[in-house]
Amino acid sequence: MIKETKRITGSITTNNHTFKNFSALLLFSSIVFLIYSPAINGDFVWDDDLHLTENKQLESVEGLKNIWLKLGATAQYYPLTFTSFWFEK
Repeated sequence: MIKETKRITGSITTNNHTFKNFSALLLFSSIVFLIYSPAINGDFVWDDDLHLTENKQLESVEGLKNIWLKLGATAQYYPLTFTSFWFEK
């Protein structure tokens, strides 16, 4: 009979610990969401226009070739980055 009592107590302690962990995770996630929520509808910043919206290399297959083979085709030579921009656009 005593062993059963210990099992029940251990189970309650484990459930309480799990609830505290879940509550802390929920609180942390909520705070992070509140902090970053203004960025969801935010505009482009800094050099995003240069790299994304005004970059002519992202508009054609020839531009994709230039991203890889022509130095100076983009502001910086980051071919993987600009290739991913090309696919997204």
